[in-house]
Amino acid sequence: MTSSISFGELKYRHIVMYKEILDESNINQELIQECLIKAQKIEILNSKNSDHNEINNLFQHSNYEFLIAVTMYEEEPELFLKTMIAINKNIHSMDKDLKKKVAVVVIVDGIKPFQKSYNNSCYKGLFDLNEIYKDNNIYEGSDKAKLEKLLSFDYGMEILEEKRVDLEYSLQTQRRGDSIIHESCQLSEGIIMRVKAERLGAYCFENEISFKDGLSKMQVYFCVKQKNQRKLNSHLWFFRAFCNKAKPNFVFFIDVGTEPEEDALEKLYHTFKEDDNIAGVCGEIIPRSKDEHCTDILFQTQAVEYKFAHIFDKSLESLIGYITVLPGAFSGYKYSALHTNEHDGPLWGYYFQDFRKPYMMNCYMSNIYLAEDRVLCMALFTKAKQRYILRYNRYARAYTDPPNDYDTLLLQRRRWINGSWFALIDAIRNCEKIFATNHNYCRKIFFIIEIFYYFGNVFYSFFIIGGFYLTLSICLRKQFPSGPNAKELNSVGLAMLGIYLLMLLCNIILSLGSDIRKSKKAFWALSLFYSIYMILLLVLLLFFFIKYLDSEYVWIPTVVIFGFYIILLYMNSCITTISKGIIQYLLTIPTYINIFTIYAVCNIHDCSWGNRPGASESDSEKKREGKTSKNAHELFRAYYVIFWLIGNSAFAYILDALNVSGKSYSNYIFYVSMGGLAILVIRFIGAFIFLFPAKYRICKFNNKSLQDRRNLQGNNGNIVVPQK
Repeated sequence: MTSSISFGELKYRHIVMYKEILDESNINQELIQECLIKAQKIEILNSKNSDHNEINNLFQHSNYEFLIAVTMYEEEPELFLKTMIAINKNIHSMDKDLKKKVAVVVIVDGIKPFQKSYNNSCYKGLFDLNEIYKDNNIYEGSDKAKLEKLLSFDYGMEILEEKRVDLEYSLQTQRRGDSIIHESCQLSEGIIMRVKAERLGAYCFENEISFKDGLSKMQVYFCVKQKNQRKLNSHLWFFRAFCNKAKPNFVFFIDVGTEPEEDALEKLYHTFKEDDNIAGVCGEIIPRSKDEHCTDILFQTQAVEYKFAHIFDKSLESLIGYITVLPGAFSGYKYSALHTNEHDGPLWGYYFQDFRKPYMMNCYMSNIYLAEDRVLCMALFTKAKQRYILRYNRYARAYTDPPNDYDTLLLQRRRWINGSWFALIDAIRNCEKIFATNHNYCRKIFFIIEIFYYFGNVFYSFFIIGGFYLTLSICLRKQFPSGPNAKELNSVGLAMLGIYLLMLLCNIILSLGSDIRKSKKAFWALSLFYSIYMILLLVLLLFFFIKYLDSEYVWIPTVVIFGFYIILLYMNSCITTISKGIIQYLLTIPTYINIFTIYAVCNIHDCSWGNRPGASESDSEKKREGKTSKNAHELFRAYYVIFWLIGNSAFAYILDALNVSGKSYSNYIFYVSMGGLAILVIRFIGAFIFLFPAKYRICKFNNKSLQDRRNLQGNNGNIVVPQK
């Protein structure tokens, strides 16, 4: 496959970018705006010409329709090649005028992790380490010594802006009765405000390249950052060093390892054309495995989980116009909607706040920015005096390789759970911003309803451990009473409940004080025991259903729920996918509820990516003082875990104590079922309504855009088929 790669002349530039760092003293808005403008500049260190001419020549032209950002860390070269071939096929399938206005920007997060595999043939025509050494006058020594010397180079700090600001410190008012006749303020002598910027380096290669025979060449910029500073910093490079010069109309994000279907990017692109107010779009991400089989519990569970999330959540949110998260692995944004020239706009004021205002990153804010995509979505939808909306296109599909080992999955879910939970809280706290937008009253009302729905999700997520215990306790009391009319459990039921509580205790201890990579077997054992209890719970629920089959309060909700699911699965053509993994999914529900949630809560002070450590984590720690220090994060963790433990224990104990009779048990199950049924009905209605305009859009798009080109191109073998 790699032998078919063809490319042109490789161009190299050594680029320096500025990253401003604001502190608590930078309160002057004019100063912050001026710093944003000055920080947009980039330098090219290896240029023999003037910086101005060389920077302007960074792109072939300035009328790009869209740029594709591909973020990379130390993924296997095979994953990189699959992603680039898929993108190449997408660009090749576009019409002649459009493909000339598309470029791909690959951002590699750190030269040190990338150096391990840079010799692979798939990077030929994209990267030349010897050119970098030559540029930095590094000629002697071993490969390790050369790399260490390269990494030791410090680009330094720079004062980006300095300004004298007079501050108002008192207000004098003269009154006559109820009328103000004179009002004045006194100014201090003034202070000097300085904004510093960190200079960041990267090595950028440019080439026209085709990754497979029969595909047209595409413009690729391969940018390798000197330091490993995480994905958000890679996006900073994309916007500041590339988008600022290219000025694209749209930007798309793809992670290495994600493989979009042919025409998937163009489908997202045409989604923007449906409405000028669409600011962001996403498609469906489908898990894929090389060796897909039913015994692969982790894969089958994630396949079902992803499918349910898109069918119910993304569909409902897309109808309202506010999607809580557009996944960074496969999404796009309208560049003008990001308001890149405003320091308090969605991009610089929200998405990159972690970098620009490190003094604000206490433990609460740091957890929010584990899900910076959610922050950006909220900022776009609630942008003042605008009516931006977000859309989901179910026909734009991309395949990805999900975590295939337990520790990686657990670390990923720790980041997802904490990030989404705190981001939802932040969205609820800032929901009043919707009234400053130009959205119509109908959309505003539905958004407020959606916020109440998310409030219920936040409440349920917080008490999910106590709720699952309560469900188990009620079922055991019904099936293992100590007597015919007794309210207490017999010895068997007490033993089962006691063992379950012991597992929860072990789960908390392991989550608080162990390294997941070293204690993976212990967590696997817990998952096994939880699965056994899930089987027991399902059996008890089945007995309960059979026992009360003649009651309309039991069989009607059950039939409605299963009917909703079957109809939606059929309409989404995914019955086979769900059937292959539904049993594995049900067995792992206690693992998701208990292990993933408890681990996330007990490690709430850890605001890193876990499986992707970066230099910025230690650097930012040095910059954060006082309430944002490491000790403060751990103190926040201690208070939060105590509050969470007491809350869940009280929730389970009080409700369990209230259920003292068989009748109250039935009432409890009835109310819980009706509440869950109401939520499912809302999600079903939203998902059902979403399907029809989606079918209309794809038919319209296919008839007018794709079919004609396929007839002209013939069979070029360009279809991306998910590998099994």
